[in-house]
Amino acid sequence: MKPKLILYCLIMAMMMTALNACIKPEAAAAPKGQEKIDPKKQEPLSSEEVKRLQAAHPDAFGLDVTKGLKVLAFGDNEGYFRFRLISGALDHYPAEIAAPASRYKALTAEEVQKMVLFYGLPDEKVTLHPWQDPLSSYLMRIDEELLQDLREVFDNRFELGQEIKWAPGS
Repeated sequence: MKPKLILYCLIMAMMMTALNACIKPEAAAAPKGQEKIDPKKQEPLSSEEVKRLQAAHPDAFGLDVTKGLKVLAFGDNEGYFRFRLISGALDHYPAEIAAPASRYKALTAEEVQKMVLFYGLPDEKVTLHPWQDPLSSYLMRIDEELLQDLREVFDNRFELGQEIKWAPGS
């Protein structure tokens, strides 16, 4: 029994090694939540996917997008970002939005792209904005390298806007 088990384990280890060698390094290097989606290959969201997103991010729904959508990006200087969504009509991240949103986790790049699809917005109506999250990214340095990393997360699809401020007293 033991020799068969050892042989089985060795065969499985060799198969796993062979499979790992086939993985492209750039695919393995993408952090979770930063996977890129080809917008031309996206299909409409299913009602199940909309329900899942709404349960996970209720603060991202019901936004007034007549003036577009602002995607607030916060994170670190390593190019790993998380996101919040606000109406394109707002100049800052208001406290009344921040308080309920803080109960929910931030969106990933993939979820942001799904929300853009949900709202039916063309790329020109979506702007990316660096944002200093007072709780998790207050050390984030907004420099040209960080802005380039932010553009690349969405394959340069969206316009880059100015930094959005958090307004605690609004």
